[in-house]
Amino acid sequence: MPGNEADFLALLLATFREEAAEHVQTMADGLLALEKAPPDDGVGVLRRVFRAAHSLKGAARAVNQKPVEEVCQEMEGVFSRLEKAAALPDPAMLDVLHRGLSMIESCLATPAGGAPVDPRGVRQELRGLVVGGAADHRHLAAAAVPVPPPDQVSPEPVRPTPDQASPVPAEPVAGHGAETLRVPRGKLDAVLHLAEDLVAVKLAVRQLAADLREAAEAVPRGDASAASGPLGEDHRQSLARLATAARQDARTTDRMVDRLLEEAKSLRLEPFAAEFGGMPKMVRDLARTLGKEVEFQQEGMELEADRRILQALKDPLIHLLRNAVDHGIETPDIRRAAGKPARGWVSLRVSQVDAGRLVIRVADDGAGIRLAPLREAAVRLGLMDAARAEQAAPAELRDLMFSPGFTTSAAVTDLSGRGLGLAIVREKVREVGGSAAVLDGAAGGTEFVLDLPVTLATFRGVLVRAGGRTLAAPTRHVERAVRVPREAILRVENQPVVMVQGQPVAVRSLGEVLELRRPPELAAAPQVHLLVLQDGARRGAFVVEAILHEQELLAKGLGPQLLRVRHIAGAAVLGDGEVVPIVNVPDLLRGRTAAAAAELPGELMLAGPPPPARIMVAEDSITSRILLKNVLETAGYEVAVAVDGAEALAQLRQGGFSLVVSDVDMPRMNGIVLTSRIRAEPRLAELPVILVTSLDSAEDKERGIEAGANAYLVKSSFDQGNLLSVIKELL
Repeated sequence: MPGNEADFLALLLATFREEAAEHVQTMADGLLALEKAPPDDGVGVLRRVFRAAHSLKGAARAVNQKPVEEVCQEMEGVFSRLEKAAALPDPAMLDVLHRGLSMIESCLATPAGGAPVDPRGVRQELRGLVVGGAADHRHLAAAAVPVPPPDQVSPEPVRPTPDQASPVPAEPVAGHGAETLRVPRGKLDAVLHLAEDLVAVKLAVRQLAADLREAAEAVPRGDASAASGPLGEDHRQSLARLATAARQDARTTDRMVDRLLEEAKSLRLEPFAAEFGGMPKMVRDLARTLGKEVEFQQEGMELEADRRILQALKDPLIHLLRNAVDHGIETPDIRRAAGKPARGWVSLRVSQVDAGRLVIRVADDGAGIRLAPLREAAVRLGLMDAARAEQAAPAELRDLMFSPGFTTSAAVTDLSGRGLGLAIVREKVREVGGSAAVLDGAAGGTEFVLDLPVTLATFRGVLVRAGGRTLAAPTRHVERAVRVPREAILRVENQPVVMVQGQPVAVRSLGEVLELRRPPELAAAPQVHLLVLQDGARRGAFVVEAILHEQELLAKGLGPQLLRVRHIAGAAVLGDGEVVPIVNVPDLLRGRTAAAAAELPGELMLAGPPPPARIMVAEDSITSRILLKNVLETAGYEVAVAVDGAEALAQLRQGGFSLVVSDVDMPRMNGIVLTSRIRAEPRLAELPVILVTSLDSAEDKERGIEAGANAYLVKSSFDQGNLLSVIKELL
């Protein structure tokens, strides 16, 4: 049937493009390796490239991709000649082979119905290598590249033409017997979206369990005579049983939904090599075009991330690498004059920070970033006046490079100079929940650092009240959440500021910035809740009515009708059904919030009260966690929370904490193990630890003290005054 036949052909062509991408990547890697491979190692590389060209030619013929087939055939002829001559290609031959590979990539990138690419020029160059060859080959011993025996030759599906190159050895099929199944990406997306939606169900069940538990604890105990009353002992016990069952169901739901979501997310994970395998060839070709010598280094390409993130990063990383070669690496003569090796290097390194985040570093050993041109451009573009530009810190000046239209180039070229590239880099990175920064490189060059999530959808967020509404701020942007006396907020040139770690930070009301109503009683409050947010070099402190707690949230877009709402990045649904806007931190910090602090005179740097002690609270019960957090914040401490010991330990390793208050019975890592791990790490070994638990036996207390706890408080006799006294004594 015509319809089915068209669908089949479309599927066949899509399959071919996936297969072709693998062969092209193998050829690109092989040609780059041949440039610096010693003769002994080059034998195997040459055979792999030969085999990939041969396989791609056969696949192209099967789907009638004539230009690809013809170029592969000519490249096979070159490889066959090298094989017979027991030689490796010299630089001139490699340049022609790279042009042949680029032609294949152009043919594969041509959309259906688009103007066909004419490969005749490249074919002629390749044919010239077979007829005449290059002036010099790197010769091998005659036995180094043996001619494969007939039983190792891949059979051709179509009878070869007379001018066709000799077949190459067949590659053994790796993982033969492993079961795989091709599934359209659209179906995988649908499964993932359904799994993500279950997070809302998980949060709702968790909220229901918490509500039932609070209700059970709120019902007064009755006596036997009141057993039949509405608030009698029977009713209280029934409610308590319901609360216990709901809590168990919530934990079970948590585990099941989390596991399902992780498995669904893993279906979308791909290694970096799948999207960025062509970067070495791009850097090599660009360096040749600019007359520069560049060695490309890459690490961590085996690490995986959501395919949507990888696709969003492709253009930004291409731009950063092109910038490194164009702006960073100097020409050989300039490098020699500066006492550097003529050959520079550019690196792309991917590392895993924790289970949920990755860091990508694009670095070079080039000329680095000169601050004087940045100051001049900032003044010329009206981003700063001359006085402020002269006093601006290096980090602030470097951060201006991400501003739209910012450029120090005197001329516009095909590669750079329009001032849009880095602004787009940061925008793309932010769209997938990441951040971008630029640093001075360790080797004297430049380093761009991209911090990114491994997957999309869920994130940790801090919930606050501002303008009478609940709002969420992504935890990765929250530097600290504190409560300070009103007199700690200073006014300089009519701009309110607060001192954070000895640095002035501008203060604004979050409700006013979002144009929400401001509660009248807020102005008279003796203490002020501040949410200190950061994005790269920018920081800002925002006054809120209350800082609630931190929790996992499921991010949802606002839809096409609300595609770009100022200061709002999306929304999340809490367990009780409340829809919570997610603030767009980069938007909030863009403008006067960060700029005002940079204008403060230097003598104010020593003003202001010392920062409060920062306490980590590890507690899996949301009720107990909120209680402890409220008690400690009311006492003037800064509090961070974690739902178990593993999460607490990860935060503690980032530093800045003065004391730990932990439950004992928690999932993943309990309080005893957490205490032991703290004592085992040199940086944390002296950190005071208080265990607050319902386990009141002598054996339990002994286990806690043996693990290294400084104090052991039992919840049944819990007294907040006792807790605060112990904390004051330990601090």
